[in-house]
Amino acid sequence: MKRSTFMITLMALFAAVFMLTSCEKNELPAGTGTLVVEVSSPKYDSEVEIFPYGMSDQAYPIAGESFKKGASKTFTFVLNAGDYVVECGGAVSIDGRSSVTVQIQVGQEHKVKFVGK
Repeated sequence: MKRSTFMITLMALFAAVFMLTSCEKNELPAGTGTLVVEVSSPKYDSEVEIFPYGMSDQAYPIAGESFKKGASKTFTFVLNAGDYVVECGGAVSIDGRSSVTVQIQVGQEHKVKFVGK
């Protein structure tokens, strides 16, 4: 009798701990979109890097490509739907920034242009 009471109590304790510690899943939007990054006449050897939006200063890029100075290049990335930050070291966007934010939508192509600075 003592043993069965102990087992029931133990199972109830495990169930309570499991229910209290289970976490909520954040579902990603289903599907992907395409990001096309054009780099024209970069002044330095550098790279294009893609980060999830809301990154910290110590985040690692989820995608990236290197390029050489002077050579115009176009890169294509297939990404899950969502918000991203695109950084380009050797060039700037049309509004003069070295990083831009972009929202990838399912089944759509999004273009970002950088030019040598």
